[in-house]
Amino acid sequence: LRGVGEMRKRDRPGADREAAGDWDADGAEKGSKSRSSSERWQGRAQVLGITVIVFLLGTMARQHFAGGAREMSIVEKEVAKWIAQSDDEVLNMTRREAKAFRTSHGAHVLQQYGLTRGNYWAMDGKHCKNCAQKLRALCKYNPANSSYPPGELLIPGRLSKRSSLRERNLCFLWYANNFWTRATGGAKGHLVWRLGSGIDDKGTKTKVDDKGYLVRALIKYASKHSCTPFTGYPVTLELNDTDTCETFFADNNKYARKDSQLWFLKAADGSTGRHINLLRRQDIHEIHAAKAYECPMNGSVASLEVPGMWAPGGKKFDNRVYLLIPSIQPLVAFFRYGHLRFSVFNYTDPFEQHLSLVRTGRASNWQSKMKAANSTENSSKYLPENDRDLARHVTNPRFGMAHTNSTDDVIQPVEKLLEHLIKERGEEAGKKAYEDLGRSVRNAALQVLYAIKKKWLQKNGKTMARWGFAMVAMDVAYDGNMNAYVLDLNSGPSFYHDHEWPKWFVTERSAIIREGIDIVQESMFRKLSNFTAKAMPYSDTGGWELLYKEDAGGVVKGKGFISHGECLEPYKVPP
Repeated sequence: LRGVGEMRKRDRPGADREAAGDWDADGAEKGSKSRSSSERWQGRAQVLGITVIVFLLGTMARQHFAGGAREMSIVEKEVAKWIAQSDDEVLNMTRREAKAFRTSHGAHVLQQYGLTRGNYWAMDGKHCKNCAQKLRALCKYNPANSSYPPGELLIPGRLSKRSSLRERNLCFLWYANNFWTRATGGAKGHLVWRLGSGIDDKGTKTKVDDKGYLVRALIKYASKHSCTPFTGYPVTLELNDTDTCETFFADNNKYARKDSQLWFLKAADGSTGRHINLLRRQDIHEIHAAKAYECPMNGSVASLEVPGMWAPGGKKFDNRVYLLIPSIQPLVAFFRYGHLRFSVFNYTDPFEQHLSLVRTGRASNWQSKMKAANSTENSSKYLPENDRDLARHVTNPRFGMAHTNSTDDVIQPVEKLLEHLIKERGEEAGKKAYEDLGRSVRNAALQVLYAIKKKWLQKNGKTMARWGFAMVAMDVAYDGNMNAYVLDLNSGPSFYHDHEWPKWFVTERSAIIREGIDIVQESMFRKLSNFTAKAMPYSDTGGWELLYKEDAGGVVKGKGFISHGECLEPYKVPP
């Protein structure tokens, strides 16, 4: 396998991928008749490599499918069959299907979904800075010199129909950012990019899920279209700007209405909640009076707590929702509810410790304390998740699970939203509130999409924009009037590895990625076939709901969703 990978290193993704073929299926065999000497040697190496792979496959399968001889035999034979298929065969099959799709005006749908051989070694630092680390540590997949994804993913067919895929395969689909698929011609076709946190903002090195970039993009959208700022997202200030930072400390009344209102000081590039520090307005007044602060606070933002936050059962929560963007150009977006993430402590309980400023607003404070501690036993007390004050207000599951052994206390299915509303308001009013909430969260997600959509077009030009996709998670809170506030955006959300989660959650997580990758493949196949029936619906979207399709009129009509350039109605803030 390593030898095959080395032979393929000269076939790096790049210009040759974009020129992977004249996609006119009338020339389906074009490019396979006239071959250079190096291509012939690559072909011989590939045949030799396939022989070695098939020989080793039995051992690989026995290690992977230790559950039973019958299952091992079936899957082993199936994987071996598709490993033996040549790159030219995959490419020509895709060309034939693209022609059939185009000439039948969409009546002929894509027959063979699935991943293929490709330059997966490119994820080992070339195309992604941290993909390889996650794939190795969390998925037990080493991309170094690898030309294949995990074996089961080579078997053709819709991933949405394969609910029995093993955890390792799902983990790979979740974190990998390079895919070669049957829908795009395999290894000799187009590389499909997953766009994520590695996207830079025109050389300034800010990321699409950088909290500073997100608030700048949203404020710019509001200014351009004369919208009320901080609608659909909380008041958020960049403290790396000296004037804004000074105003935050000297005139906090400008933003916070009450002394008890809470600010979240965050590292702009932070994740998992460990980088957060809490301050109330009264604490900020004290810090200002004592001149115990320094401006600017580089790399930091301050977000004001959602006013009148809805906390069912007295527990703070956020709703993780997902946006799938299977096509960047033209822009297509799907929405999906995820799950609810709860604090295990009563939201209104008083703080147990005095709140003071960590001047950097970053995670370095607790990390340096841990490093200075003499033992693991001593250092654990510095972990932010062990702080009850933080755990009361930060809903990342890491914090909840530090204080309970019950995953049911920490995450709940999204259906619980309706149950909580009916319990609080009665059936009729509860259902009406749930409808309002659903419309608000979709509009808040659309506003974010409109604000950041240009970001997806900024790296590697046409190639990445045309053959790229994204799946982002948004963490959303609601106020008592069912207005949605996007708290955070994550282009590479966690798979949640640290605990044994409930079956409903594992099933949900599996469906999100399997159905999502199928939608991506169908979207790419439509582009590749040059079929122009823009209004034709997707064949099977599972739990994903179409929100926006740029080449078919934009936002889905008739549901109260905002179009690009429109504003959210200013929120009426609950008392």
